Amino acid sequence: YQIASVLISDGISQQCAIGHADHPIIHRDIKSSNILLTDQLRAKVADFGFARLAPDNTEATHVSTMVKGTAGYVDPEYMRTNQLTDRSDVYSFGVLLVELLTGRRPIERGRGRHQRLTTQWVKTTS
Repeated sequence: YQIASVLISDGISQQCAIGHADHPIIHRDIKSSNILLTDQLRAKVADFGFARLAPDNTEATHVSTMVKGTAGYVDPEYMRTNQLTDRSDVYSFGVLLVELLTGRRPIERGRGRHQRLTTQWVKTTS
C-alpha cells in the first residue's frame, strides 16, 4: 500500500509540475476523485473544468477569481483573498498526500470539532 501511495503521489506531482511549467494552468480542483490510475498505477490528473490559465504578464503574481474547488482541498488563502496562485494547487496536493497516506478524507463529518478537518487533525498530531 505504501509503495503504491508513493508511486501515485510521484505521478501526481509530476503532472502538477508539467501543468505549472511554461504557460501555467492552475487546476483548482486537485482531489482523489480527479486522479485516474493506469494499470501500472501511473497517476493522471483529470477534470480540468475549474482550471484557469495563469496570467501572461510575468509581473502578475495571481489571478483574482471567484473561488472554485472542493471543500477540504481548497487553499485557505485562496478562499480568504479570492487570489488564485499556483500555490493553491500545491496546497490541494498536500491535502491529497495526507489522504493517500492516512486514509482520512479532508473533511470527516462524524468526528469531534478538532478532528473533523484533516488539516487540523494533522496539526494536533504532529
